[in-house]
Amino acid sequence: MKFLVVARILGPNSIGEVVVALVTISVAEALTQIGLEHSIIQTRDRLSVDRQNAAWTMQFARGLLIALALLLGSGPIAGIFGSPESARLVAFSALIPFLRNTLSIGYAYAQRDRRFRPIGISNLSSAVIDVLATAALIVAGLGVTGVILGTVAGEAVRFALSYVLFPVKVRLTWRPSEIPDLLRYGRWIWASGLIVAALDQVDKAVIGIWLGVQELGLYQMAGRLSQLLSAEFGLVFGRYLFPTISEAHRNDPALATALVSHSVTLTIHFALVVILGMETVGSDLVIAFLGAEWEPMLVYLRVLLFAMAASGLNSILAAYLRAVGRPSTVAIATAAQLLLALVFYVTFGSLWQGIGIAIATALSTIASTVMLYFMAGRLSIAPVTVPLALISVAAILAAHIFPAMNLPALAAAVILAVLIARGYWRVSIRALVNVG
Repeated sequence: MKFLVVARILGPNSIGEVVVALVTISVAEALTQIGLEHSIIQTRDRLSVDRQNAAWTMQFARGLLIALALLLGSGPIAGIFGSPESARLVAFSALIPFLRNTLSIGYAYAQRDRRFRPIGISNLSSAVIDVLATAALIVAGLGVTGVILGTVAGEAVRFALSYVLFPVKVRLTWRPSEIPDLLRYGRWIWASGLIVAALDQVDKAVIGIWLGVQELGLYQMAGRLSQLLSAEFGLVFGRYLFPTISEAHRNDPALATALVSHSVTLTIHFALVVILGMETVGSDLVIAFLGAEWEPMLVYLRVLLFAMAASGLNSILAAYLRAVGRPSTVAIATAAQLLLALVFYVTFGSLWQGIGIAIATALSTIASTVMLYFMAGRLSIAPVTVPLALISVAAILAAHIFPAMNLPALAAAVILAVLIARGYWRVSIRALVNVG
């Protein structure tokens, strides 16, 4: 939501400069991912004092390493993208990964114990401060620098709250030998995280270097908006499901499988509604809010909605496979996705430039979703999904053939969907709520 407001104020070129810093952070974090948070959540027993000191120290060292790398490399990184103005943004952003990696280790315990209310308070407080600080700094005349500093302020609040809400005493102790099991599990998190970062950032890097920061701003805004509309539902589900499924699998593996099947089906239904809304009335609403200068973004948005819908499903399937002790399967599927993406980038990018990159992203992500689904095994999608998909397609076709009928087509499709699927939604949501 923050990026929507900032995009309206600053425009595509300024958003492109911010993206350079964000891409750099994502790549740096992926290169140094050690998967300790996932390991703590998934492991059967809580860590001893010595083990939690060792784990927190490694996270601290990782955050410090990334921060120094961004500070020292800010100039060359900006030069790669042909955007010298981005150098200061990359330098300021060095604080973000340091704060993220020095959270209280109690935050990981809270996820393991499914204490979602205080976690939600922490995350919501961080998000609110991020938005308010960004708005204040932009009004004060800092422009794109205010966007990065606002994010720093939000992460600082989350850092402070982690020690207030989840206090665990730790001390610096460099003893990797204390946590070999966590590191063994974490290496697969690192592998899949590195590949996912490449998948998330290579398309942006190619567009930024090849087509410039303004086109990068358009592409990034389309990605952010499609993530907010389509992927975020699955991403939130995945974060909730990982500790929930980990516990369910330890006690009742069949329950874990049923929960994931419900989650996958609900995520598909949500994606259908989002795509239906965008193809009928969404485009006009987006331009009315962001302004006419963002109209070239719409072609990216239509394609990336499918990519982000698949990404949301991937989050759920990956959470399931990691929770049942199969993180290597996720790494294999994401590696295959990366190889497909690179082939598609070369093929479609050379033909259609930016939109070709978007198509390549969508196709490779959907292919990964199919692979993860069949690798998971024993999952099922509710039969009610088929008529919902047919209703969505019919409504979209009607809206495109008869543009004046877009709003009635949307309303009719939503009413039919509710009448057909409300029984399934009630049962599946109740199952997910009760286990929590």
